[in-house]
Amino acid sequence: MSEKKTLTYLLYGSHEALNEEEYITEEYQYIVPKEDVEEMVVLGGRYLMIYNEGVKIIDELLKDADYYEAQERLEEAGYEYKEADEYEEPLDVVVWSEDIGACLLSECETHPSYQWWDGSNWRREWPEDATEVVVEETPVNLDTCDERGNWRFRRQWQHGKLYTVLTIDGEPTDGEYLLVISSDYQGSHDVARLVDSEERLALYKEGEVLLSTAEAAEVLGISERRVRALCAEGRMGRQVGTTWVITVEDIEANRVRKPGRPARSE
Repeated sequence: MSEKKTLTYLLYGSHEALNEEEYITEEYQYIVPKEDVEEMVVLGGRYLMIYNEGVKIIDELLKDADYYEAQERLEEAGYEYKEADEYEEPLDVVVWSEDIGACLLSECETHPSYQWWDGSNWRREWPEDATEVVVEETPVNLDTCDERGNWRFRRQWQHGKLYTVLTIDGEPTDGEYLLVISSDYQGSHDVARLVDSEERLALYKEGEVLLSTAEAAEVLGISERRVRALCAEGRMGRQVGTTWVITVEDIEANRVRKPGRPARSE
């Protein structure tokens, strides 16, 4: 059996709103694909990046120089350099400042960072205390079609997907799902939160999602063979071609009741 294809996301912080009209509350977190996050060095001052030379030589060449004198000396010596940005990738080049002298940029402390477009400008985020969530690659689409033919989740221009979670911060988990909400509004940021099995079923009902026999068996806690038998008996589901599809209402009607006497009527 081939391994399941997965996606890795980072959840961090809280999110006030997707846009001015949104209702998203603090229970949602920012979500970003881990592959979009890169380690960056925050320089926080005036630095020069010098190429094709070693730390000791640059330290000696620029000893006791101020920022502008350093540039003059580098130009006279024929070195390739540039003024560093506020943050840089940890490259194998020499970085120099008046305060610390020269060092390798690749040996500086890095912090996770990523960029996103807010509708007008590129913004750089620095996620802290992020939760790493690995999910199955293919989500369940929670959008429904409204009377105008628009696909939406809860409101126009908004979309919802539900992923099955495999691990949280490297620890295997079961019965956890990731609700991801995105918006068509330019400048919005995707948000997400973890939900349990019961809320998953409520979201399926809201999104009019049809379950497979395997999914129904998982929810009901019975074998898939038993689910197929219930379908064949007409107690749940409908057949589409050779496949059975099952509604959340079918699931609710066939929940196994706990053993014991029925409640006494008043």
